[in-house]
Amino acid sequence: MIIRIFENKVYKIETDIKDDLFLEINKTGGFKSIESLPFSNFNKWKIVNNEIVVDEEAEQEIIAKMYEREVEQLLNNTAKTHRYDSIDTACSYASVENPFQEESKLFVAWRGNVWAYCYQILNDVKEKKRAIPSLDELMAELPKFESQIV
Repeated sequence: MIIRIFENKVYKIETDIKDDLFLEINKTGGFKSIESLPFSNFNKWKIVNNEIVVDEEAEQEIIAKMYEREVEQLLNNTAKTHRYDSIDTACSYASVENPFQEESKLFVAWRGNVWAYCYQILNDVKEKKRAIPSLDELMAELPKFESQIV
């Protein structure tokens, strides 16, 4: 178990990683290494009136960052299946007439729809209109890329 204090919040992390290895990886005090651990290993805490309580806002922020990485990976992997290096490359052909322009426009629209959907979920979770979806649930809900180009 590792206890981290970051911006006056206390994080208790259950992990099999040795403390010295974790601290070596995470010298900056940021979340980089913490975020790479599975969500189920987190207990988020903060101090309120000298008591340690669950910090739902921090939990949502950490989950959002982890999910953003997965969504970005989905976008990139989908673009790669269409022979582009990344989603950015796939979208880069949209503004100028060229043989890839129409497909590029489809990628631009899809990327925008995916992120709009993600941000709507975040807002719904913050407003307690829905529970935090599992990663599998989120990925299943996202708009699918439908290329009309053969």
